[in-house]
Amino acid sequence: MKKNTSLWQPGCGIFKNLKWYWQRAIRGWSDADAWSIDSYLDYLLPPLIRSLKNGHGCPGEFYDKTKENNECWRWDEVLESMAQGFEASEAISNMKYYKTVEVEGGITREIDEVALNNLTDKYNKGMDLFRQHYLGLWD
Repeated sequence: MKKNTSLWQPGCGIFKNLKWYWQRAIRGWSDADAWSIDSYLDYLLPPLIRSLKNGHGCPGEFYDKTKENNECWRWDEVLESMAQGFEASEAISNMKYYKTVEVEGGITREIDEVALNNLTDKYNKGMDLFRQHYLGLWD
């Protein structure tokens, strides 16, 4: 089942969508967001996390004074891994690890174990880094 990855919910009618936009404006989230918090965060967090990259500073443990004009390069790599972890979560939720295989009489879909393992590794790495550095996600 494909989860919706936009803030507009197709097929729900204009009035419900307007209600949800209003809820986001008033309280920061809508009833529709709460129905699938994981999908909402998978959609919302990668660009937010990436916005902290490149010149916004970094926690002291990641500051590298030997890299002039790129002192926070290690933090940028951590942020990218976090963002990719949420994207991997979205891919796993939407079963994007299936592949099309030709069989006698047609085609079928089956799990691509390599793709699933890669997504799972990215997800685990990203979530571990998110947990470890959650308090460092500020500008």
